[in-house]
Amino acid sequence: MKGKIGIFGGTFDPVHKGHLAMAECAGNQAELDMVIFLPNGNPPHKKQGGYADGIHRFNMLKLATQHEPRFQVSDYELDGQRHYTFHTMEHFKDVYPDSEIMFIIGADSLDYLHSWYRGEELIRNNTFIVVNRHFREGYNFYDNIAAIENMGGKLIVADMPCIDVSSTQIRSGISAGITDLPLDSKVYDYIRLNKLYCKE
Repeated sequence: MKGKIGIFGGTFDPVHKGHLAMAECAGNQAELDMVIFLPNGNPPHKKQGGYADGIHRFNMLKLATQHEPRFQVSDYELDGQRHYTFHTMEHFKDVYPDSEIMFIIGADSLDYLHSWYRGEELIRNNTFIVVNRHFREGYNFYDNIAAIENMGGKLIVADMPCIDVSSTQIRSGISAGITDLPLDSKVYDYIRLNKLYCKE
């Protein structure tokens, strides 16, 4: 296909309405033709064993995105290997050679983007859609943008309302038996059916 594709990586443990809003804001404001949700299988920066199995997170993403044709889900990183964004972006550029491939991140990731694997080369070689989620006061958002641009990075800024929700809070809520959670109803039913997060 030709067009613009945004890669949206994360653990999605579980995917919630904040993730979906972030993808929608990035898609609309960067004029993307496709957003590919990419659940991490063995994320280098995460403590191992602390998240639901990859197939569950993949299945929940499929349920949450099934009514939005622009949203797709990839199992590329669910092969048991350790993946880095640098290599993942090269993979999708090979798969979609006629498209412009971008990586979607939250504004907080700008704090440490340079420290990612082959960070300076990653920054120079890719375009990032930075979603400003207004996640904390006093954050030097535009200072961080300037720093990345000074390293040769290309950034597109997308803005979204502050949504005070995290996967950690949702897992705790499920464990506590709370039912009123910011989840797609089919995702919530899947979690209940598969008894996910019950012991956290």
